[in-house]
Amino acid sequence: MRYLRAAFTKDGGAIHPWGETLARDESVLRGPMYVMEMVDDEVAKMLCRVYGDVERGFAVTRDHSLVRTATLVDTARGLLSLRVEMPTEPRQMLRFQRETDIILVMPLQFRQTDGAPVATLLGDDESFDDSLDAVPAAVDVELLETGEYEPEPDDPIASLTPTQQRVLLSAVEEGYYECPREATQDELADAVDLAPGTVGEHLRKIESRVFSHLVE
Repeated sequence: MRYLRAAFTKDGGAIHPWGETLARDESVLRGPMYVMEMVDDEVAKMLCRVYGDVERGFAVTRDHSLVRTATLVDTARGLLSLRVEMPTEPRQMLRFQRETDIILVMPLQFRQTDGAPVATLLGDDESFDDSLDAVPAAVDVELLETGEYEPEPDDPIASLTPTQQRVLLSAVEEGYYECPREATQDELADAVDLAPGTVGEHLRKIESRVFSHLVE
């Protein structure tokens, strides 16, 4: 099975007005969408997360004209349960996905810069061609990558190389991430028997991988 990963925008931003509103608010970061199902011809139920100022994100969401109901399920995790009116374009895209063999991999991610949904679709080349042809004319598609599908592990640590895992474990044990910091990169280098520059490079890659996973 192959995958296709693409971002979808309308007029250079999110394809849903609520998403556009969240993207413009600098105090809120939009997290993943775990559930998005049409309950009738116009409304979808959603389970999603917001980061940053969670109370602000909830208020902006609750007060949006297209949000029918909004519940802040878990403040600490920024988890929202919603019922949202779907405009024509996202409604058409969800209907096509539901009526074909295309699989939408959840959770759905969102680009922080413009609020665009970034979707991973599973299928074959023919079904991808059909799905892209069915995208409404008002929606622009940015193809990001495609290839053979291999499920990603939910645990970001599992995606690190053995050496990176060893460096991370040592960093935690030596107190590198304590406040105040209890170990330097030179001391970590001695602990794992690597050059300080190599340890620094591993730490940057580790932090990029782990932190990116946390805010997706």
